[in-house]
Amino acid sequence: MARAMAPASFGSGYAASPARPAAMAPMMRSNDEDEEERSVVGMMEASDDAASFGDKGEFFEYRVGPRIALKRGGSAMVPLLAVKLDAKKERIWRTGSQPAPDLVLSFKNTSEAVLEEGAAVIYDGDVYAGESMVPYSARGTDVKLSFAKDLAVRCKHSERSSFVTSALRLQRDCLRVDSRTEWKHTFTVESDHAEAIDVIVELPSSSNRKLVSGSAKPFESTASFHRFKLSVPPGSRVSLEVDEDETSYSRSEYAQLEAAQIDAWLEQRLLEVSHATAMKEALARFAEWRKLDRQKREVAGERQELYEKQRRINEQLAVLKDGGPEAQLRLRYVKELEAAQDDLAALDAKEKRLAKEADDAGAAAWRAILGEVK
Repeated sequence: MARAMAPASFGSGYAASPARPAAMAPMMRSNDEDEEERSVVGMMEASDDAASFGDKGEFFEYRVGPRIALKRGGSAMVPLLAVKLDAKKERIWRTGSQPAPDLVLSFKNTSEAVLEEGAAVIYDGDVYAGESMVPYSARGTDVKLSFAKDLAVRCKHSERSSFVTSALRLQRDCLRVDSRTEWKHTFTVESDHAEAIDVIVELPSSSNRKLVSGSAKPFESTASFHRFKLSVPPGSRVSLEVDEDETSYSRSEYAQLEAAQIDAWLEQRLLEVSHATAMKEALARFAEWRKLDRQKREVAGERQELYEKQRRINEQLAVLKDGGPEAQLRLRYVKELEAAQDDLAALDAKEKRLAKEADDAGAAAWRAILGEVK
């Protein structure tokens, strides 16, 4: 099966060889397996005038110029692109991954060509260093190829969090509670190398979380990560602390507050004494309102029982005759029906009284609160 390679040589002695684009012209010439392992320099020389490239409508095109001859059943490597780019080796570690950081080849695609997705071979000079996958890379984009692990370096991350109430805001309909969650991250990097190294640690970023002023500053931030660089002396261990916080707020109904919580806020100086006094007074009124409301519901239950009793009496009266032995029984049912009607009238009066007292208690509670709302 035909294969192709588009090699590229980078500074600092590293090279990557991206796989060919998905649409490819026929191979340039036949090679055996030994020839495919030629050096980067040889590939650079062999790629001269091998292909031209450029935009073609919405696509990017590589076009092989020379004619290509292959033996039947043979295959060949076709160097499509060879260009020198400034590149560097980085050690990058991300929270949640294994202790050893990734060895990463980083460069900007300044080749004026679009790099297609495919396999790559990384060289340290002319020495094989590892393999990676090149992502689809438009011109001018930054590319990072992870090709190995540095087992001589161990990274660790720990996290502590705390939750505090930062402010209280008395509003007309509820109490707004402003809160802040704080995270303290500790990165530790230990190296067995005989020379000093740099390790980049990545902390996931979030639109809700913010780095605390005065904390360690990243040298780079993206939509996904904050990146911090730790310089580790030979055979040493270093640590870095990073602080984040997130602000949020919640709504608390005044009627659902508790006196102990109000006392705690007062002790933390989140409430003024007058506010705390007014809120406790409102709590007492709300408690009275809940008691009266519960009594109203009990009255409603009693009324329903009386309605059911009247229904049964009316059913009995419908089948009883006015004269004879049934007359006495009918009279008794009529008296019970009249008594039930009197009880309903009393319940109506009680319910109206409870409703007014509950309204008064609720109004008093809100007057106490609104008197403190600015």
